[in-house]
Amino acid sequence: MMKARHKIIAAGRTHFERFIESKATSSEKPLPLTHTTDAFDLRDIIDDQEIKPRFCPVLDHDLSYHFYGRPAYRKNGETQANSLAAYAPIIFIFKPSVSEEAIAAFPFDSGGFKGERYLDVTHHRMSVTDFGLEPSYKRIGKLVAFFFGDNKSYYDQIPSPECKSTAMNSKL
Repeated sequence: MMKARHKIIAAGRTHFERFIESKATSSEKPLPLTHTTDAFDLRDIIDDQEIKPRFCPVLDHDLSYHFYGRPAYRKNGETQANSLAAYAPIIFIFKPSVSEEAIAAFPFDSGGFKGERYLDVTHHRMSVTDFGLEPSYKRIGKLVAFFFGDNKSYYDQIPSPECKSTAMNSKL
């Protein structure tokens, strides 16, 4: 039996979480978590000695985002390209562990979902919260094993042949 879902994902459907739970457990060693920011925010992190949560308009909550196994960096789309050192990407790499404070895991960039980058593989009535998972390395390992087969393919972004959208349609 799964524990109660955090209020951020509680309103979402649980089909995806049940689907992932039904998959085989990965035997691979977990990858580290990463947090990506820029040099401007690095000053605050150094001063505060912590990565403080910020308001996330996608999930309407103060959050600190961490990615599994690989750094993700997308420059703010509202600023023009420039060579300011303050925009240089800074990536923190953490030993594999899911914090007791972690509240959800998502199989994709939740901001990308809100930005309609997944319209070709999702139903128009799906919500980002429909894909929210209770965070655990066991669950994340199952997710990676199903969609990519192994950590190396995940890191290299090479999906498993089983994950073609036609196969996904028949399994979800």
